Amino acid sequence: MGYHPYNLPSANTSDSYTNPYGAQMGPCNFCGFCSGYACYMYSKASPNVNILPALRQEKRFELRTNANVLKVNLTDDKSRATGVTYVDGQGREMEQPADLVIIGAFQFHNVHLMLLSGIGKPYNPETGEGG
Repeated sequence: MGYHPYNLPSANTSDSYTNPYGAQMGPCNFCGFCSGYACYMYSKASPNVNILPALRQEKRFELRTNANVLKVNLTDDKSRATGVTYVDGQGREMEQPADLVIIGAFQFHNVHLMLLSGIGKPYNPETGEGG
């Protein structure tokens, strides 16, 4: 069929680990269900395991469900994130200013979101530049 499979980036732990925020991860048992599923071993570096427990303790933190981020808003010189533009559950486009923006949409959507936002330089396979 001409397919050329390749490894995907992942952040699975090989041993028990507690991150700097106090979130505990278990060792990966290599079940093979990393893509598209929550990890019952808490081995996958996912926002719901690795950072949300710490963020939920912050008074100013708010988790918005049914929201799809369209882009990260940047300063004019593109040196700093200032918030996000998203579509809410009713289909309205909203802007949310923020002091801290975490891009936690997994490897492919993170790259897509960064490119839509003008963050970084797209990789050019002909020149080998960007990335």
